[in-house]
Amino acid sequence: MPLTIQFHIRYSAWHVLYATLAKFAKSVCDGAPALDLVESVTCILQLMARLLEQQPSLDNMFPAAYAEPEAFGRSNPALGKLLGSPAPIKHFLPLLFPILSLCGAYSDPPLDMLTAALSCVSYFALAHPTEVWERLQYSDFLPSYAPQEEAFATGAAGGGMRSALQRILHNTEVPNGEYSMTLAFLDLISTLLVNCHLSSPVDGEFHSRHAPRTTLSFAALAPAVDYLRTEVFAYYDGWRYRSVLQRWEIGTKILAIFAEILYDTSSDDSVVAMAVAEPGAADAAPFSLKDSLVDAFMHDGSLHHALLTVIGMGPHAVEALFAARRTREAQAVEAMIISAFEVLHFLLFDPSVQEANAALRTSLLSRTVGGDELSLIAAIASYINYPYAPRVTVLAVDTLSQICTISLASRPSPSILGYFGADAPIFRDTFVNRLKSSAEDEAVRIAILNLMSTALETQPGLAQLLLNDEVGESGTAKGIAADEKAKAKAKPPPK
Repeated sequence: MPLTIQFHIRYSAWHVLYATLAKFAKSVCDGAPALDLVESVTCILQLMARLLEQQPSLDNMFPAAYAEPEAFGRSNPALGKLLGSPAPIKHFLPLLFPILSLCGAYSDPPLDMLTAALSCVSYFALAHPTEVWERLQYSDFLPSYAPQEEAFATGAAGGGMRSALQRILHNTEVPNGEYSMTLAFLDLISTLLVNCHLSSPVDGEFHSRHAPRTTLSFAALAPAVDYLRTEVFAYYDGWRYRSVLQRWEIGTKILAIFAEILYDTSSDDSVVAMAVAEPGAADAAPFSLKDSLVDAFMHDGSLHHALLTVIGMGPHAVEALFAARRTREAQAVEAMIISAFEVLHFLLFDPSVQEANAALRTSLLSRTVGGDELSLIAAIASYINYPYAPRVTVLAVDTLSQICTISLASRPSPSILGYFGADAPIFRDTFVNRLKSSAEDEAVRIAILNLMSTALETQPGLAQLLLNDEVGESGTAKGIAADEKAKAKAKPPPK
């Protein structure tokens, strides 16, 4: 029987993890990455990401290891210092950024390791947003404007951006159809946006190009949001995907970010004024991130297309996924449609954009979807048949009310009823039945009543259809006749 020797030694597994990460990070910074450690580092980062998902702050995750740091300090001063620190994030977090920036620049980047590292940064940001943002500003990983003095308001969209993240997207993820890094980046931006309102402007600091870059604000995230708008959202629908779920997740996360920016009033105070003039000249006019996003949607047809494509999917796309028991995909598509409606609502009805959304209104009224060239207006009306989340139906009906209102600005005013075509009687029956049902969600019934009220003032044909007791073709014919009569009254008298 062989002799067994047992050593009585106390140690912390966190020391092993830290030492391995530190060794790999140093080798990367020295230009000679320890390739034999890539697999170990990937596993460590994936473990940390999973733990941080449950507990965003490491401070309370291993209190026992911090109880007696002296024993470890005597054998290893560096690890003893780590044990004695009350904030382990200050030791672990700096190791992640050289891994992201330098390994992200490789021609064949280790995506699993980079995704896990970026996920750790995102989860760290939940508890320590300021520390994470300060580190991000000095890494070459996030999109940024180059040169920094380029005007945000007037510069070309995405001009000068050459970050590791962009190189990975265009050189690796799009060709391979796998988008784990992009999804992790979207989670990071979402987390930082939530914390932006905590960093309020001080003495107009965001009105100057000399504003501190380390201050977390809506304006500071402008390059990242600009990248999402110009290089991801405008094109993601045409990329190839090994897992179609990633397509829906990308759309859902980006639209949720856009909605957060548009509806959060604190973003009005976070303005960026990148100076066009030479140093010493007067500062440029302030330009908020919200203004930039609205301006892009008002004038960029590719954004119109991407936004309306999501809305035009219709309820049947989600119902088919639920029926096929592809629940995660169905839930992702449902959330994406909700966010798309929320963005569209702001762009159509917010007072700040009423005079600038003519191009979007035109796209909305002229767009067709699907192989059978169904009008987008009819696709929106079809959400009245959606049997799942009432929120989807409410947003769709509210959108129809908004369309009725903005149709008055068109000359000649279009007949919304005419967009329904042969499906008008079916829509009418569903609207009325859901309104009369005592079991119906109250928000849905209120939305239908608002639509009827709006139609009475703006769309006599649609009002005639919804209020007429005659169901079927005769009711539709009367509605169309009412629209024609209203148009005749609106025509100016002949000279």
